[in-house]
Amino acid sequence: MCKYCKNAKTGNDLEFIFTKNISLGAFGKISFESYISNEGKLNVEVDGIAPDGTFISNRPMMCKEINIKFCPFCGEKL
Repeated sequence: MCKYCKNAKTGNDLEFIFTKNISLGAFGKISFESYISNEGKLNVEVDGIAPDGTFISNRPMMCKEINIKFCPFCGEKL
């Protein structure tokens, strides 16, 4: 078990695979995050962040979940 898939087994050890903020100037930022959820899904989320640092909505602007059976990094069965 690696640091990325540990969250799928324990439910409280979230480690982001990828996180990136892109500035949109006066419009704020867009945040991209990817992680393995505690349901054993590979998630990719896109959030809008206002210029004052708050999230634009209480849920991601876009979220894609992919069911996976094995960790893409260490091969552990999820």
